[in-house]
Amino acid sequence: MNSKFLRKQMICGLMAALMVGAWALPASAQTAAASDAASTSVTSEVTGTADEAQTTTDIEEPAVPEQTVVSVKEPEIRVDLTKSIVFYRAVGGESIGSLEAQTIYVERTETDAKGQKWGQVHTWLGYVWVRL
Repeated sequence: MNSKFLRKQMICGLMAALMVGAWALPASAQTAAASDAASTSVTSEVTGTADEAQTTTDIEEPAVPEQTVVSVKEPEIRVDLTKSIVFYRAVGGESIGSLEAQTIYVERTETDAKGQKWGQVHTWLGYVWVRL
């Protein structure tokens, strides 16, 4: 056998000895315990009989009510356009088109740094902003 294998076996034997409680033995007994670790078996004693009834306590889980998802949305504002207006990609951003006279619904409003009120409208291009 090669020396690496023997070293691994010795380390495993020492680890097994530590696991079965060899650390409580005096130093002279630890060496003996390490050499006997491979042949040592550990047993545990179980008391009682199989006929004894094991009691369990049923734990009631509290009822969790169904949770409803509530989305808070600003009410839509109906705006009747009497002439064409320009719409923008962002508040104060670049203009990307215009809307002709029609009824639009503003879904959200914002006020810019200059105090100008803007409304977000859903169009064929997605959401855009118009000055109100």
